Amino acid sequence: MIIFLVDHTGHIPGSIDDLVSAPISRSVKKTLSDLVDQNLDWQNIKHMLRVDREILEKILAGNTAEIPNVLRITYQEVYYLMTQSLQKRAYRDSDMGESLIKWKSFILLRENSRVVCLDSTHGTCVGYDRERCFLYTLVARSDTTGKGAPFCWMITNSEAHQPVEHWL
Repeated sequence: MIIFLVDHTGHIPGSIDDLVSAPISRSVKKTLSDLVDQNLDWQNIKHMLRVDREILEKILAGNTAEIPNVLRITYQEVYYLMTQSLQKRAYRDSDMGESLIKWKSFILLRENSRVVCLDSTHGTCVGYDRERCFLYTLVARSDTTGKGAPFCWMITNSEAHQPVEHWL
């Protein structure tokens, strides 16, 4: 025989604290996700959240059993959705190496990037015989974001043009 005892410890069912801490509905989460996908941040979304004064007075007086979903939306909810959205955009494949290859193709081929820059950085590491090494990086400008994205690099211990020429 199973006996189920309803014992609510740590909270009072139906109280304002209990209602406010309840999770937001799926439809509200979907709406927030759509807003985040439109590049709205917490400040923009927060300004969109409004509660009618009469409803707010009823809540504060304890005359209502329902808390509007708007009051349940917190910064943490929006922040989580923002990180999810950024990850969706950033990862083009579940494998990191494959994702980087796809980004390279996207930047170079699909965006028809007309600006490619070569950068050389000295002192990034030392070779086996303690010789100086140089990091060469090719960076393509994205026509969509306007920012550069590295897509190819080489480390060499030579400042001569031959290794760079061979690499390119």
